Amino acid sequence: MSTDDAQDPSLSIPRQLASCKRAIEPAAGDVVAHYWDVESDRKGLADRGKGDGAGLGVSVPHEGGLTDLLDAAANGRVFDALIVESIDRLSRMTADATQIERQLEQRDIGLFAADEPMTANATAILTRRVKQGVAEWYVRDLIEKSRRGMEESARQGWHTGGPVPYGYCLEQHPHPNPHKIQAMLRNPKYTGYNVWGRHGKRRGRPFIRPREHWVWSPAPVYEPLVPKELFELVEERARRNEIRAKYPLTDYP
Repeated sequence: MSTDDAQDPSLSIPRQLASCKRAIEPAAGDVVAHYWDVESDRKGLADRGKGDGAGLGVSVPHEGGLTDLLDAAANGRVFDALIVESIDRLSRMTADATQIERQLEQRDIGLFAADEPMTANATAILTRRVKQGVAEWYVRDLIEKSRRGMEESARQGWHTGGPVPYGYCLEQHPHPNPHKIQAMLRNPKYTGYNVWGRHGKRRGRPFIRPREHWVWSPAPVYEPLVPKELFELVEERARRNEIRAKYPLTDYP
C-alpha cells in the first residue's frame, strides 16, 4: 500500500493484514514477517522502500519494504510464501510485478493474493495476468486523462497548480455557494468530534436523524474549525426557526 495513494496507512495496512490472515486461515498459515512500503505501488522497484513508515501511526510491525523482502528472500530467510491483499498491491506495473513473482519463484517462494484462489494452476495464473493488465491500464489511463485535463486548463488560462509566480497574487473569488457556511456551522464534525449516524434515508430520500441517534466520540479527535459552543447556538437557533416555520404566529382581528 502507499501513503502516496491518498490512503490512511493506519487504517489501510491493518485492513490488508486482516484480509491476508483470513485468506491463509483455512490452510493454517501463519504470518511470520511484515513488509510494507510507504511509496506508491505505481513506482518502480528502485524507488520503493525508501521510507521507514515512522510517524504514520501504523499498528502493524514493519520489517522493511518490498526491496527488503526481496533481499531477505535472496539471503535465505525462511518463509514459504508471500501474500498480499490484491496483486496490484505488489505493483501496478505488470513488468515489475512479474519480475518480483519470478524472483520469488526461483527461490521456491509462492506468491498469493487474498482475493484470488490459493492455487497456482494455469487458470489462476491467467486470471492474475488479466488483473495485472487491468491495474496497469487503469493507472496509465488515469495519467492520460489527468494530463489532458491540465492541458485544457492551461489553454483556458487557468492556473494549473503550484505557487503563483513571484509578484503575482491569486485572484480572490467569492464562494459560489454561501449556504456551504451554514452547512459547516451545522455539521458537528467541524467541532473536532467524530460523529456517526447523522444521515439516514427514508423512502429513498436523505434526512438528518434526531440528535439522540448520533454517535459522538468521547472527546475531540482533531483540531476544530467551529467551536462547539457556536455549533450549539446555531443548532438552537435553527430549532427555534423550524418551530416558528411549523407553527407561525397569526394575528387575529
